[in-house]
Amino acid sequence: MKKGILAVISIIVVVGIALAFVYFNGNDGTDDPKPTTPSEENLDKVPEDTEGQDTEDPNKDDCGSEHAFSTWKTVAEATCTQKGKTARECINCGKVEEKPVNAKGHKETVLSAKAASCTQTGLTEGKKCSVCGVTTKAQETVPKKAHTEEIVPAKAASCTQTGLTEGKKCSVCGVTTKVQETVPKKAHTEEIVPAKAASCTQTGLTEGKKCSVCGVTTKAQETVPKKAHTEEIVPAKAASCTQNGLTEGKRCSVCGTVIKPQQTLSKLAHNYSAWTVTLQPTCTDSGYKSRECTACGDVDQASISATGNHSYSGGKCVDCGYYVPGTSGLTYKLSGDGSYYICTGINDYYPPSTITIPAYYNGKRVKEIGGNGFVDWSGRIKNIIISEGIESIGRLAIYCSGITSITIPNSVNYIHGMAFGGCDMLETVYISTTGWKLKGKAIDFSNPYTAAQQLRGYNDGKAYTR
Repeated sequence: MKKGILAVISIIVVVGIALAFVYFNGNDGTDDPKPTTPSEENLDKVPEDTEGQDTEDPNKDDCGSEHAFSTWKTVAEATCTQKGKTARECINCGKVEEKPVNAKGHKETVLSAKAASCTQTGLTEGKKCSVCGVTTKAQETVPKKAHTEEIVPAKAASCTQTGLTEGKKCSVCGVTTKVQETVPKKAHTEEIVPAKAASCTQTGLTEGKKCSVCGVTTKAQETVPKKAHTEEIVPAKAASCTQNGLTEGKRCSVCGTVIKPQQTLSKLAHNYSAWTVTLQPTCTDSGYKSRECTACGDVDQASISATGNHSYSGGKCVDCGYYVPGTSGLTYKLSGDGSYYICTGINDYYPPSTITIPAYYNGKRVKEIGGNGFVDWSGRIKNIIISEGIESIGRLAIYCSGITSITIPNSVNYIHGMAFGGCDMLETVYISTTGWKLKGKAIDFSNPYTAAQQLRGYNDGKAYTR
């Protein structure tokens, strides 16, 4: 009997503890707690008198052994407003135990207030759940503000544009609170545009009118045609030997416009007198001659070329002082008294083909070509020119195997009979003077070829003189 009573008391205690747990942990404030436990179903089945009997152990299955429950697993997730549920199962008999999970409750976030303006309403601060989005504190509408009016100035009308009356608008949002009205245009203020007389070069204009304020034409000016030209004669002009002439022409006496162009008449030829030599030419300088036009006095001049004919005296031109320079490399020696030079040959292994022997050297006369002077076995020297002023040509002065021509000036008055010995190729000797003699016998050197034949002969101990 005592065992039965103890069993009933144990059951009652367990049920009370379960009810208390549900009440304090599972109640969401809206529903009454309805605890459900596995043992509740068996309360009505407990015998009123269990004395002398054994009370059933809830941790034992029908076989009398204890339940082997698995770990608690979530069956239904708890939300902000609804409970969740967990359960576990006996791995032996499959008995299931369930346990409620309290609702999580809302997580509030603040909804910012929005200031009202003159164009939009505002909102007070509110709240909502950041998880489920449910509003927990609704925002209230804040009415619009009144407009802040400012004056929109009036605009005066003119003769080209309409005007506007004064208006008003909000200085914050720009909304017009008082509409401006259009003021009609003013009438034009007319003034006279003067007429312009026509001429023979420009058209004219009639009188017109325009607004003195805006410049708009109220009465257009009309074009007046040009006037005809007033012709006058432009006299002809006769041509002369200094100026061109012109034919008769016509032009307008008012504007000067040419109506009939004048034609140019060519100048007349000068009527010159005979040429007169004004400045005689010299051997180096040009002269000139002149003539005069009998009609206009124009003087025409023409150049007279230099003669190029030197007047030599002692090998030097008496007019210009010119003397022919000698070939480079020639050698000289002073005479015994030191008054003049003697040309002694050329110091050059490769002499030029033409050699000029000058009449002056180092400021003094060259009067002689010394004996045994010009010796050339190479045949390079072909021509020798002896300048005016040299007077004497010595024995074997020119001994050149290839020479073909020699020029002897008028100043030479002595030629040794063997002056050109060894010049077997000599063809011409140019001597313009006469009166030559060889040992009292007259010799004619007028023919260059016979002169060469004569002078290349051997007349040793003799001399050609004049």
